[in-house]
Amino acid sequence: MTDSPKLPPRNVLAEVSRQDQRMLKWFEDVSRAVGVADGAAADLAGLQDQIDDLDAGLAGKADLVHTHVPGDVTGLSEAIDDRVAALLVAGPNVTLTYDDVLNSLIIAATGGNTDDGGAFVIDDLTGDMVFDDNGDAV
Repeated sequence: MTDSPKLPPRNVLAEVSRQDQRMLKWFEDVSRAVGVADGAAADLAGLQDQIDDLDAGLAGKADLVHTHVPGDVTGLSEAIDDRVAALLVAGPNVTLTYDDVLNSLIIAATGGNTDDGGAFVIDDLTGDMVFDDNGDAV
């Protein structure tokens, strides 16, 4: 008859069981940490996608502060013409004729002062403006 193997004492079995439980707990903790890290990596990937979308959306856009050559601004000349025509107000004996199609503003006056040479004098301004009979500034 053969002898049956000897079993280790109970205290040794209990110690092995505690070590197994500690090892199992360690594996659970590591597994939980890996899950958290995977979630964080997914969140970062989502953020990177948002950053890439923003970069694509901003590509080719002008900086907030920038300059243009006036000729490159569509409609700038027309807007200036309209603004100047709106700023000028005809006074007594003065007519303003703005021709939007011909891009011209005609300022005409009747009466008023003339100097000895027949030039028309506008003297209500800070400085005098003098024009001859042909409308040329003198």
